This record gives sequence, structure tokens and C-alpha cells, in this order.
Amino acid sequence: MKKVLFFSLLAVVAFLALRMGEKPAEKNEKLSDIAKESSGEGKCDLSNSLRLHTPESIEPDSASEFILNILDVKRPVLHRAPEIMKLRQKKLNSADERALLEHLTKVHTDESQAIKNDIIEHMVRYGSDQKQVGHALLDILKNSQQDKVIREYTLQYIPEYYMNRWNPAAEWDISEDDEREIFNSVLWEMTDLTEGSMAGGALFALFRLADKYGDLNQKEVFNKSLNVMLDTSYMNPNRMGAMQILAFSKNEKYFDEARKIVLDENQPVLLKVTAIHTATQSKFLDKDFYTHLKTLAKGGDGIHPTLSKCASLTLSKIKN
Repeated sequence: MKKVLFFSLLAVVAFLALRMGEKPAEKNEKLSDIAKESSGEGKCDLSNSLRLHTPESIEPDSASEFILNILDVKRPVLHRAPEIMKLRQKKLNSADERALLEHLTKVHTDESQAIKNDIIEHMVRYGSDQKQVGHALLDILKNSQQDKVIREYTLQYIPEYYMNRWNPAAEWDISEDDEREIFNSVLWEMTDLTEGSMAGGALFALFRLADKYGDLNQKEVFNKSLNVMLDTSYMNPNRMGAMQILAFSKNEKYFDEARKIVLDENQPVLLKVTAIHTATQSKFLDKDFYTHLKTLAKGGDGIHPTLSKCASLTLSKIKN
């Protein structure tokens, strides 16, 4: 249990590291917080992939006034936030849902990322036509012109959508396997995106799904994660994400590669922090490496405080 909590802590550190490098406009508050206040990217272009039809166009007067108000980007977010939180309480018709999906796939320069995130969450969990929801999610992921944060948000919902639609504990219509394969292919393609954090996110989605679906090979996910971890052309959030996956591998080869990163003085601090956790998942902790961790934990000249704190915390976990 302690290892799980520590792993979660490292994931938060990695996430914050990515966000620290973004412009203020790319940071988002939860809509629930906004509502309370009001009431009181990758270079790889996936556009040539096998595509599905996106939701059909909506006439302005087809959707309800309630939905049109939510989607009106000219209205302040503080006014729209309380309304979008009521989506679940409303009985939406097909035009309402199509309008929401079309809004998601549209490339906006003036839309709140938090608004879109909550729409994605609602449609994944409560949308009546899950096939159309899937088409919208794929459109967002494959569109390199789409806001990178929206693509990252969408990626986080893929495992939930996938497992809800194709329940691994039940039978599903075999005619939908072609569409499921498209999701698999898109996720694998996204592991080649070197910028941002989408390759790491795609690997994590594949890792979660490979544990449930026999046609997704977990060993291949681990091998790709190793390649991403070692490839300096990938941005650090991707490498950290890959490293976190390898912590579950129970493979000494991967743990040894993580140790090398910790010992490399030229590696970024946050990458080394993640590498410490992965390396110490080994059942055979090298004596020299253990000594190195003790040196880092002591801190001092040339040792970053964050790295020292991580080493100290790790040593305390090992002792316990």
C-alpha cells in the first residue's frame, strides 16, 4: 500500500512538472471550483489514420436553449460553469448530444479547456450513443490542430470509455471489433508523439487495457515504454510516464536501466526522481546504488533538494 501511495505521489510530481512549463492560459481549474465561486504539441500528424465519421452538423436551432447557452463561448465561464454541472440532471435529446459532440471536435481558440473537459466526461459516462461519442474522441486525438491540453484530457478518458463499451467481462458484438481495433491503432500511433505528454498517456492507456484484453500485448507495452524512457527525443513528461509504467513490470532489465538514469549526472532532476522509484522496485537492490541513494539523501552541494527529499523518502520506505 505504501508503494502505491508513493507511486501516486511521483505521478503528481510529474504532472505538476509538465504544467509548470505551460502558459497561464493552459492551466485549468475544476469546474466544480469555478461553480462554487460563481454561486458564492505532438509533431506527429495522425490525420492520415483510418478515420471514422464525426458527428453530423447541427443547425443552430436544433439543440435546446440550455445546451446552446452552455456552448456559447462568448458567455463568461463563470456563468456557464454552474449550467454544465447540471447536465446530468437534464434529459438530453439526440440533437443536444450531437451539439455537444460537435463542439468537442471543433478546434477553438476561445474556449475554456475546463468546459470541454467536463463535456468529455459527461458524454463518456452518460452519452446515449456511445458509438458517436467514440467517433468524437478519435477525432480529437487524431487532430494535430486540436488544443494539446484537450487531447491530453481526452486521452485520459479512453480506458474508461473503452472498458465501458467493450466490457472485458461480457460478450460484445463482434462486428464492433473493427472499431475497437481503430482505438488500439490510434493509441499505438500516439506513443510515437515525442512532444508534450501524450506518448506517456497513450502508453498508460495501453497498459491499463492490456491487463484486460488478450489481443493487447503487455510485453509490447513494456518494451515500447523502455524505448521511450531511453529516447532523449521524447520530452521528459513522456519519459517519466513510460518509467512509471515500467515500475509495474517486475523485470530487472528495466529496473537496471532506471538505475543508470539515477546515476547519470546529466539527467534532469524530475526524470531522476521518477527513476528512483522505478529502480527500487527491484527485489535485488544493488549495494552501490543503495549507497548512492544515501549520498543523495544527505543533500549538500550539487544535490538538488527535490532529489535529496525523494531519496530520503525512498530509503525510509525500503527500511519499512
